[in-house]
Amino acid sequence: MSERMRHRMGEVLVTGLLVGGLAGCGAEGGTPKGTDPTPPAATAEPAAAPSPEAQPPAAGRSKRLESYTVRIFKFSYYLIPKGLSGEALLAEAAAIHAREPDAQLVLVDDESRVKDYIAHAKAVSEGRTDVELPQAWADEHVIASLQKLMSGKWMLYKGYGYEELGEVP
Repeated sequence: MSERMRHRMGEVLVTGLLVGGLAGCGAEGGTPKGTDPTPPAATAEPAAAPSPEAQPPAAGRSKRLESYTVRIFKFSYYLIPKGLSGEALLAEAAAIHAREPDAQLVLVDDESRVKDYIAHAKAVSEGRTDVELPQAWADEHVIASLQKLMSGKWMLYKGYGYEELGEVP
């Protein structure tokens, strides 16, 4: 696949995840980090439940890097251990999904340019094209994404989301 085609596929995925979900809803920017538009009663967790940020990043545990909401869609970015096999990657995604059942997930194995990647994703969701996608970094370090399908099922995809790795319950 040509580099131009890979770049275009990356743009299509980001656009599809962020802008496509907004069709017919108007394009408002995302909710600032740390805020949640849902009423407090709907988001309350039991006091004993640890927050996703409190989970250690070692021994198969992932670390949440950032989370934000664009209209009704929540996106969470996680740092995962490098080199997970397909089965281990599915298990890790399922564990994260159990903690954040409504979030679309982006799983990365390096956080050095994740802020740039998120800035691009947020810009695209606002219809802006002035923020560059860190393509080389994303090609190497965006390991998988968990996306909710129109059917309501959750599917884990390799990298940007073109090769199915498996359904996550």
